[in-house]
Amino acid sequence: MKKYLFLLFLLTVGGVLFSASFTWFSGGYHIRFGDTLFFEAFKDGWGVGVSVTKSEANFQKLGFLKVKTSEAVLKVSISFGNTWNVFFSIDQRDLVPFPGSLHYEFLIGRFGGYALLEQNYNMKLGGYRFSLDNFSYMSEDTVMFCSGHLSMGSTSFAYRALNNTFLFGLSDPDNVVFLGVGGLNWKLSGGAGFNFRPINGVDLKLLVAASKDEVAFGFMGRVRKGDTDLTFVFNTGRFYFNVKF
Repeated sequence: MKKYLFLLFLLTVGGVLFSASFTWFSGGYHIRFGDTLFFEAFKDGWGVGVSVTKSEANFQKLGFLKVKTSEAVLKVSISFGNTWNVFFSIDQRDLVPFPGSLHYEFLIGRFGGYALLEQNYNMKLGGYRFSLDNFSYMSEDTVMFCSGHLSMGSTSFAYRALNNTFLFGLSDPDNVVFLGVGGLNWKLSGGAGFNFRPINGVDLKLLVAASKDEVAFGFMGRVRKGDTDLTFVFNTGRFYFNVKF
């Protein structure tokens, strides 16, 4: 109990004084304060480090015009304390021809590491609409929630995926309700999913799948308001929670 109270104290005080991020997952936690110079605490120790950030924009010539196609931010950091960690991330925003965002994040350290992938793309061309929203956190405990949607007029196809589940089926043109069939631990299964956006900046996704003798449940919630970015993913007993501010 004292450990969790101390973590709450660190998060509250550090979040007021510095930019901060807090990650809590099935196997532990990771707190980080600061940017160029930072302090971090995690399940097996602590560290003090430095990070370097580089921004770059990509352009493509279209006749006499020079059009920005994408922009990316690369961050590399290293820390030392009672252990060592090397961190690497890429944030990319694509503008042309497929607008969307891509985030890669890797951490390698003495006590282990993780890889994080987030993709979010939305495109509309004539009567066709395509969207992709994938989240994968890979470590000792892997947590996934992936979805895609293709709409061709009144016909819409979609997929949903969890750690041990993949479903393909139909959805409405706005991708609110999904019904599909596929596999759950390599057994024939069916399931239903729902997407909600109750207010601007809040995105909620739910998926339930069942086979003859097993049930899988997944939930993903995102809140993006100002400088605050919150992500929570639950996948049949495993979870990932991250907040940045």
